[in-house]
Amino acid sequence: MEMKYFQSNPLSTYTNTANYAIFSTVNMYSTSMTPGTNYEYLFLTYNLTEGEGSEPPSNSLFNIANMQMLVELGESTPNIMTNSSETYNSTFTLPAGWQTLTTTLGFETQEQTYLLWLWLWYAQ
Repeated sequence: MEMKYFQSNPLSTYTNTANYAIFSTVNMYSTSMTPGTNYEYLFLTYNLTEGEGSEPPSNSLFNIANMQMLVELGESTPNIMTNSSETYNSTFTLPAGWQTLTTTLGFETQEQTYLLWLWLWYAQ
């Protein structure tokens, strides 16, 4: 499922108004098509500079440590799609681990990383 569709449809259906107002505007794209600026680059299976057959880049979700950290953080953080009583920056905030993963993945904000988690969780 494409991210923009996710932000406009399932997110609006399953979250409260306050959460939707925050996360519907989170930008997952950049006009630059370089690694780290668009969430699609998180799904590279090999390092672009080293070529096919190499290990995934350190900011890829195919790096097992990154995926494990995302899953662990997601499971330990309120899910705004299953619990509409939770409101981001009101009843909960993202713990420090989200910033660490945000930096590793090359995102600008924790909200991008959390939105990625919600998207992956919903797609399962």
